[in-house]
Amino acid sequence: MIKKTLKLSVLTLLNAIFIASLSSLAFAENEQALDILTWGGAYQISQDKAYFGPFEQSQSIKINPRAHMQDGGQSIVDHLAKDTNWDVADLTSEDERKACEKGLLLPIKLSDVLADGEEALEDFLPGAIGKCGIGSVAWSSVIISNRRKFRKRQPKTVRDLFDLRRFPGKRALPKGPKYLLELALMADGVPASEVYSELDTVDGEDRAFDKLEKLRGEIIWWDQAGEPLKILEDGGAVMAMAYSGRAFNDITSERHPFDIIWDGQIFDIDYWAISKKSDAGETALKFVGFALASERLADQARWFPYGPMRKSAVAIVGKHALLGVEMKPFIPTTPENMKTSLRLDTKWWALNQKRLNTRFEAWFKDEKMQENRADASETTTR
Repeated sequence: MIKKTLKLSVLTLLNAIFIASLSSLAFAENEQALDILTWGGAYQISQDKAYFGPFEQSQSIKINPRAHMQDGGQSIVDHLAKDTNWDVADLTSEDERKACEKGLLLPIKLSDVLADGEEALEDFLPGAIGKCGIGSVAWSSVIISNRRKFRKRQPKTVRDLFDLRRFPGKRALPKGPKYLLELALMADGVPASEVYSELDTVDGEDRAFDKLEKLRGEIIWWDQAGEPLKILEDGGAVMAMAYSGRAFNDITSERHPFDIIWDGQIFDIDYWAISKKSDAGETALKFVGFALASERLADQARWFPYGPMRKSAVAIVGKHALLGVEMKPFIPTTPENMKTSLRLDTKWWALNQKRLNTRFEAWFKDEKMQENRADASETTTR
């Protein structure tokens, strides 16, 4: 039995070496390669499974993926401008817009990458087609609740985040106005489609801060994306705003008793974009078209819980490739999860961030002062 197993292992190894050598010969003969910038980690692994590996095998074109340079001193767009050794990049909507405005990206249309581009247009979700990029996946910020903290009823909506009477307990929220003001307005009854037009008015801005006031003294602030779920795990809060991709891991792998509330989800999009200076323009277009096929998008969602930007891809997403978990309840772009969603308007925030940061900081300092007064009063009483 052992000998048979060893023999099969050796044969398998030799077969793998033979296939790898054939692939290497094909790459050597072709001498084509694409340098692709992406985000590293488990996300890049999902892209390797769904896009990079299958593209190499079917096209005999080598893919060289590497993570974006990220440091405190320079933005992604700054790095894109300085680094000339890339052909394709996976970019957030903000980076796609800024890089396009700076002339770093090749303007592309859907018909440039898909043979049925005009027909396929209706299959893409709103916001997928940029001037210099085409959306592949959506990622989302959502409300997460610890169901063990609520015995009588479970929170289900964005309104419940602000309802301390029915759902008492601390909330873990991002320290800044982005996301918070949108959540506040949706919780106050503003439809997602009207959130930014409402925030554009003085009354709307006041309305958002007035709603936020209802949580004063009941907020644990976070700065890093990994913090809110840790706060929930430790029992410091009963509800949190967090990123759905991270929540998936806590729920499915770590088995924490958390629920995702999709009502009022705020999503953003990642785009495939091509360098204007790339010498591999035609090959880059071929890759983007390959990666936008419904089967490829659905395959990535089987490895990583981001939402495909094509309806036909969402329809065929099945179970996680390793965990065997049904993925549709965890991805942002299913029809059910998108019902009351809001797309983050990064262009609006670029115009209003500085002003709202100033107002938020004043509000935050006032909250800290009130907390300090309350602590001092409690100490005196004791």
